[in-house]
Amino acid sequence: MSYDKEFEEFNILQKCANCACFFVEGHVVSEDSYGLCLQKPDDSLEPFMDDIVNGEIPEQCRELFEKYKIQGKHSCENFEACEVEDNDEIADDLHNPMTKEEVLSLIIDNVDWSKQPVEQYKNALKSSCVESQKKAISSLGGLVANNNPAAFDMLFNYLMELVPSKNTDTTNLMVDVLRKLHPYQNRKKLIAPLVETLFNTPSNNQTRGWYTEVFKFLKLCNLEESEEYLMKIRESNLFSYRIKKKIDDILLTERQFL
Repeated sequence: MSYDKEFEEFNILQKCANCACFFVEGHVVSEDSYGLCLQKPDDSLEPFMDDIVNGEIPEQCRELFEKYKIQGKHSCENFEACEVEDNDEIADDLHNPMTKEEVLSLIIDNVDWSKQPVEQYKNALKSSCVESQKKAISSLGGLVANNNPAAFDMLFNYLMELVPSKNTDTTNLMVDVLRKLHPYQNRKKLIAPLVETLFNTPSNNQTRGWYTEVFKFLKLCNLEESEEYLMKIRESNLFSYRIKKKIDDILLTERQFL
């Protein structure tokens, strides 16, 4: 094959229709489809980011979609390939008649979610729109459950920016984010910073939920990894008898299983 032919085929593969940052309405992607590039999205698209990623274009976003849409056959130097696991079954099955839903399900099942980019969620986390924040947290939580380290780092950094909580709403948000981080394989990474948040967060009616959630998390951790930090709380004069009693309960329960 000539160099020119190889270059031409390379450009075909690098079209927007094959890019991980190209999203269309309804998920039916082809070179003739019109969609949005979310590699460097305009700020005006921020409130609709999760809807766009899910293949939905809300009516409030329709005018922006028409303004920024590009066609799937377009190509650019910022092309980012989709991460899909090699699977011979996909090639075999696509020769047989399948519904649109079956094709989409097959593709989704074979995506390597641990390597999916997460930059599109950054603006949504900082958005003043609560609904956009919740959708971003939920999406990142799903990626964390699939051991995506970039999603974990983004959600963890967002949590640390919320500390210390000054009201019940922030506490509830922190609790929700921490629960999304629970499934991550490397829980040890969370122990020290979470204990540190207790030293920086006064215990009162507005923050009690955070203390409860952190203690639940510490109960899930290996005692060999958490005991040092639990003892720091136990030996500190900053915490009440009630809190130290909870630490004693965690230590006693964990030691019974050693």
